[in-house]
Amino acid sequence: MKTSLRLRCYGPHHLSWYEAKGIPYKEVTKKNRFAESGYLTRKVYDKDYAFGFIQYYSCEESYYLSSDMRSEVWVPTMEAASWSGFSDFLEGLTVEAELVSLGYLVGLYEDTGGSIVWFEGDKP
Repeated sequence: MKTSLRLRCYGPHHLSWYEAKGIPYKEVTKKNRFAESGYLTRKVYDKDYAFGFIQYYSCEESYYLSSDMRSEVWVPTMEAASWSGFSDFLEGLTVEAELVSLGYLVGLYEDTGGSIVWFEGDKP
């Protein structure tokens, strides 16, 4: 059975994750008509990160997996630019097995010239 893959991002969606991990940032102040002072200061982090799951989908039209039955493989935290490249790679990939390991998929990606920058030793 052929299976297609999709990378699903589940986070981090909250700035407290960046604060807890000590990610460097710069404070940027810009004009903002909704702010009382007319300016708004916010933190802009040096790097964005992503983590989530790889979901597997059957390519047979007669076979349907409900969303709560899809196989998933955890993907540790990596830089958002790496996430984007890996996601694009997986979108075009079809495998013959129902489930393959993250290590195998990362190896395939790196064999095509892609690279992943993992967050602080989160490499699988």
